[in-house]
Amino acid sequence: YTKTINASTLIRDSQLLLARLKDLQDNKVLFPSDKFNQDLSTYIASNYDKLSTKIAKKADKVKK
Repeated sequence: YTKTINASTLIRDSQLLLARLKDLQDNKVLFPSDKFNQDLSTYIASNYDKLSTKIAKKADKVKK
């Protein structure tokens, strides 16, 4: 199935992610927080390399 992300859902998720990243001394977020209304599968497909690299870096920080 596909899920369409609306701006309010993404803003909430981005705020939660930002809070977690600040705990890790990192102020970058993985997703845009405003004016975003895109199919999740399309977003992931078009940004896969960037997302997978950032997620791997975040996972390494969490492991430490």
